[in-house]
Amino acid sequence: MSAPEPSSSDVDAALIAYVGRGRTGVPTAAPDAVRTLGARNPDALRAEVEATLRIADSIPFDDVAPFDDGLRGRLYQRLRDLFPERGDDAIEALGGRWAYLTLR
Repeated sequence: MSAPEPSSSDVDAALIAYVGRGRTGVPTAAPDAVRTLGARNPDALRAEVEATLRIADSIPFDDVAPFDDGLRGRLYQRLRDLFPERGDDAIEALGGRWAYLTLR
């Protein structure tokens, strides 16, 4: 019997850990952080996190432009449209990583 698929809350926690939200100002990648969460299937969890990040990281700036006071809100809405199952903290982690990678 195979391990169960990760729950939505497991994926949210893994996204936040992987990105390092709350632990580092540089939200890049900490794949080993997923293992420390104690998930029953850490490899599946990490794969789901990395697939989510590939999609989120590929959002073109033009999809959320212009660079103004509304950028964050548009970015978060775009992420919510792509990942309706993700919670607010996970969306913020994805948004922080996208901004770091895209706007620096």
